[in-house]
Amino acid sequence: MGCTVGVPKRPVHVERADSMYRALLTFDNSDKPLLVKVALSPVEPDKAKANMNAEMPGWDFDAAVSKVDDEWNRQLSRIKIETNDNTRRRIFYTAMYHLMTSCMTFSDVWLPCRTCSGAWRNASWR
Repeated sequence: MGCTVGVPKRPVHVERADSMYRALLTFDNSDKPLLVKVALSPVEPDKAKANMNAEMPGWDFDAAVSKVDDEWNRQLSRIKIETNDNTRRRIFYTAMYHLMTSCMTFSDVWLPCRTCSGAWRNASWR
């Protein structure tokens, strides 16, 4: 699957207010879909770009969805529930999914993260 990166019709304006970065992009109307990637970093914008390149380097959305879907199925299949009741099965795996998504690591791919005191710490738990 190929893609063409759209070009804004006006220059991109990035504004920093306090610790927030904001950008406004305006594109011409088109019948083509607008492909957008968003990356986060608790450290700085350059680290967000590094995270994106490490975690989703390409533009193949279907491949990314398939990869994540396969990983979730692998994780959820670690525990088997024996029941013929599909409602109970769905409730069990939904609860397991919620449990697994509530424990998140928010650090960059390069691992160090900032503690509450502002000091840097190596996120060695990954």
